[in-house]
Amino acid sequence: MPAPNEHRWAGVHEYLVETRKLPSVLVDRLHERGLIFADDHQNAVFLRHKLQAQTWRRGEVIGASLRGTWGEENHFHGLAPGSARDQGWFWIGTGQGPVQRVLLVESPIDAMSLAVLDRAQRGPEGVSIYLSTDGFGGVPTEALKTVLWSGELVAAAFDADVAGETMAWRVAQQVPGIERLTPNQGKGWNEVLVCPESMGNSWQQGRPELGQLWRWHGTAVVLGRPEGYLGRITEVAREVAKGDPLSEKATAAMQRDLGSGSNSLIQKGRASVSIQTNQKSRFDLGR
Repeated sequence: MPAPNEHRWAGVHEYLVETRKLPSVLVDRLHERGLIFADDHQNAVFLRHKLQAQTWRRGEVIGASLRGTWGEENHFHGLAPGSARDQGWFWIGTGQGPVQRVLLVESPIDAMSLAVLDRAQRGPEGVSIYLSTDGFGGVPTEALKTVLWSGELVAAAFDADVAGETMAWRVAQQVPGIERLTPNQGKGWNEVLVCPESMGNSWQQGRPELGQLWRWHGTAVVLGRPEGYLGRITEVAREVAKGDPLSEKATAAMQRDLGSGSNSLIQKGRASVSIQTNQKSRFDLGR
């Protein structure tokens, strides 16, 4: 595990605030709590914790995610030696009370970015969790299922590209009932902070069927379709994400389920998740 080097922290802080456009108050608060620090190579170190008895409280530190900050073209990112993507996570939580929303993202910087962008949409009560999977890392499956079984929201908020969509469907296969969340412009959440006036995502706009497939999957879960059926939907969706057309057979099955499940979804009573990323807001870290 890298040791903290306070002499290098100023450089990491400048990178996170000036280059990545994260609020200084957020960066400072996480640093004060020991969740982010600098190592000897001026990498930003994001500590990864175990979940404590599925309570969304931090257990022991079992690794760290690293992001290079030294130099103009430093694209280094990875895990500290001894870390495992499926045994611990970097996350932040905001709010008080029970966990009502868990948003899964690809990196610690995206977790911080989405927390900032999501500030205006959070309700006055309940906790929102922003958890990094570090790319194709694992997710705390049982903890996520507990949130869903409580009637709350879990969303795959990965990048709006082939890799992000593929990862989202992989998580949907592990945790049926999750929803999909992407920026309304740009590819990823930090990109929205850095370039808030950027145009829409052409990759996402060229695949309108993906939204229908997510609705189909959610409807199939509500209808109690078997695991194999849900798995077939995810297989179809992965192919569509790569550019393949939706087959007539899949279209017919989707329309049949959406028609059958309309009343069930109304009874379920949850509005689609969305975040208006073209509006900046103040940030308050409550957890």
